[in-house]
Amino acid sequence: MTDDARQALDEVTRQRQAMAARVRLPWWHPVLITVCWAVLMVSGFPAHDYQLLGLPGLPYSFLAGVGLLALMVMFHFRSALDQGPGFPTYPAWKQHRGPAVGVIIASVVVELVLYLVDSTSTAVFPAAIVFAVLSGAAIATMTYRINAGIRQNIRDGVVGSDQQR
Repeated sequence: MTDDARQALDEVTRQRQAMAARVRLPWWHPVLITVCWAVLMVSGFPAHDYQLLGLPGLPYSFLAGVGLLALMVMFHFRSALDQGPGFPTYPAWKQHRGPAVGVIIASVVVELVLYLVDSTSTAVFPAAIVFAVLSGAAIATMTYRINAGIRQNIRDGVVGSDQQR
């Protein structure tokens, strides 16, 4: 291999590493995803349940939804999913997409069941809160893993560009 070819490959490796270094979520991103998801999941419960916790009657589902939307947009840009037209098909994204959707659907179903259970029980709302926090933490973990996997895909030069249309 010639010196020019080796220098070109070294430059490509350096650029990959520099881009991978930028593909990182701030430490507070998973924390806010957990909080927003938990609030969104329990926001359907009656207002008197919140008053028992000393919380005012605010539009929690709206606030949590806007918060999650902002965090997902940030995830999109901080995970290099905005590179080029369409939606890049990183192997890490493909690998974690199914489990992430499964966690989201399962948590919504469990929260719906808890909501539909006898709401006069004092144990239902605390159980819903605990489960909502746990499912939010699972979703935050999934976003962290997807981000870390994409960072590794970029470092390895395994970035798919085939677009689903």
